[in-house]
Amino acid sequence: DFQMDLSGNIFLTGSVLNVTTLYDFKTVKLDTALNILWSATYDGGSNLNDFASGLCIDTAGNVIVTGCKNTTASAQNYVTVKYSKTGIQRWVTAFDGGTNAPDSATAIAVRDTTQIYVTGYSYDSASVKNYYTIKYNGAGTMQWQIEFNSWGNGSDVATAIAVDSIGGIIVAGQSDVYGSRAYTTVRYVETGVITPPDPVDANNVFSFEENRGQ
Repeated sequence: DFQMDLSGNIFLTGSVLNVTTLYDFKTVKLDTALNILWSATYDGGSNLNDFASGLCIDTAGNVIVTGCKNTTASAQNYVTVKYSKTGIQRWVTAFDGGTNAPDSATAIAVRDTTQIYVTGYSYDSASVKNYYTIKYNGAGTMQWQIEFNSWGNGSDVATAIAVDSIGGIIVAGQSDVYGSRAYTTVRYVETGVITPPDPVDANNVFSFEENRGQ
């Protein structure tokens, strides 16, 4: 993943292979001439593969990266790392879905310096993938978590997240619905957020599907 700040600096994240720790997170800041200003590596600590998949920049210039780490005790888990604007690691937080099945964060968004949203997928007790979205505060403490399981109890994999200007968190991805694949978009509103009324009457439930021959 990559992002740019208002000054044109470029931030990249992904994974690099280390001979002893296997794949680790690698996050790099480049200036407008593509010179490296700083780089940071994160190893999950089990000498197993760790894959970064999403990056965002908050309003103070801090860089937050998310993805997954593999462990010997609890398989694959979400992991999110925050760096200062100069590339100093501030904190690391992980999430384990609790079934010892692969959990993977795929995308991240921020509203300011205190509201960080991570999404991806986690397996439920029936061994089915569901959207799993988490909010952290600026110190990396979980504020809430929410799961989404589509119609038919099929596999749901969230791949993107964004925040809107009226308090909503929008998560998108793909669902298996009764044997067909569909785009699925979910909007969450946090308790205490007042949204303006919708000027158009609409059904309570809306589903958009597009068949691209998968």
